[in-house]
Amino acid sequence: AKRFIKKAEPHKKIMAAGIFQILFLAFLGKSLWGQTSDNAHLSISRLSSANTDKFDGQVRVLTWNILAPCYVKSPPPSWVDDRSLKKWSKYTDWSYRQEKIVNVIAASGADIVCLQEVQISLCSDLGKRLSDAGFHMHVQDTKGHPVANVILVSKKLNWDVVFEESRSRAMILALQPSGENYPPIFIVNVHLQATRRSHTENAQTRFSQMKSLMKRVDLAWTRIYEKLCPDDGIGCDWSSADEPSVLIMGDFNLSPTEPLYTLMSKGQWPENCKEFLPAKVSELTASKLPFLPLRDARGEYSTIGEYSAILKPWTYAGTKQIFDYIFVSGQVETVLNHNYVP
Repeated sequence: AKRFIKKAEPHKKIMAAGIFQILFLAFLGKSLWGQTSDNAHLSISRLSSANTDKFDGQVRVLTWNILAPCYVKSPPPSWVDDRSLKKWSKYTDWSYRQEKIVNVIAASGADIVCLQEVQISLCSDLGKRLSDAGFHMHVQDTKGHPVANVILVSKKLNWDVVFEESRSRAMILALQPSGENYPPIFIVNVHLQATRRSHTENAQTRFSQMKSLMKRVDLAWTRIYEKLCPDDGIGCDWSSADEPSVLIMGDFNLSPTEPLYTLMSKGQWPENCKEFLPAKVSELTASKLPFLPLRDARGEYSTIGEYSAILKPWTYAGTKQIFDYIFVSGQVETVLNHNYVP
């Protein structure tokens, strides 16, 4: 597999209490096989984590849409190449894919993994295998929907779960290093509305989903702060933190050319947003949404011309577009981003 590496300038080991550092970021687009073959697209980013008992402010994260078996299409979609077509039944068989998916996750060195399209009926066995690989599994409550988001947390992290909530299109987990002077870090695993309706309808739906989600994280932060830092923060070393550390990652079904991407990454709507959104949405100021702007951990995308095949690979083979992201708040510093594109 070809490896594309984007290195950042050297950073100090730790900046200050409450600042998390991301050394590697992993982006895995939807993959049929869960392996690094010529037929699958994988973008792996890692975030460096604590390898000692004491948390050093660094974590590794990985996001991956693993494609639920119930969503496998027959006959195969048109974008599948001839060589893969001959082995379609093998590549899409869950008994073949599960072991490879677990092996990729285990080999990634990730501390936190966000998976999308995990089939509920297969969670029990998958959970046991991932537990053996060193992860605790947190499964989204989907209210009967057959596919869920899952957040995996490495067992080597001595972290407390201080908040957990399932939303219709997301799962929120707030983690805090046990006995350390770090505020909670919010891990948000999302899988936003796909393009099954009109472009405008999907744009409106994804905006509504992100708006609801970010307000919910903000509310959770307020409640956690009040619980962990009572008495106006006396005795709480991170009580001066204005905002939490937030990582929002997953399958956004959103290209960098869409207005919502600009809103999230720049904190304001682009000039052409009225082409996609109704006036009442377009006029909504970014100040009404908490935590904006967020940073795309792979760097700023140009919305003009072709994207760089080296630093900004696509994450979905069907349309060769970027749909998967790791967005981070101002309290999170990206140190190194590493992508694999076979």
